[in-house]
Amino acid sequence: MTFENVTVDSPEPAPGAVLLAGIPGSGKSTVAAALAARFARAAHIEVDHLQELIVRGGHWPSPDGDPEADRQILLRARHGCLLADSFAAAGFLPVLDDVVVRRSHLDFYRAHARTLPSTW
Repeated sequence: MTFENVTVDSPEPAPGAVLLAGIPGSGKSTVAAALAARFARAAHIEVDHLQELIVRGGHWPSPDGDPEADRQILLRARHGCLLADSFAAAGFLPVLDDVVVRRSHLDFYRAHARTLPSTW
């Protein structure tokens, strides 16, 4: 089997993306999975799982204001945006869920995910 003539992107990309944001334990992942399951082509992106890809040196958010944890929050958000844009281009509705407790974090998503609505 060869892949020379296979393209990843779809002739009909997804019309956008969905971001479910909130505090830990609020049901984001449960709702995101259920929402994604209602579409013929969808991808559920749990942004916390992207943080878990860091094998060593990971800093989880804490109330102490750790600058490295803040940097990693934006790193995982950036990768969530890249995944969302890639899935959308391939014709899958991306449904992201992430813990977002600061306005600047939400603004980061707005600035970096091309598939998220620009006004919300």
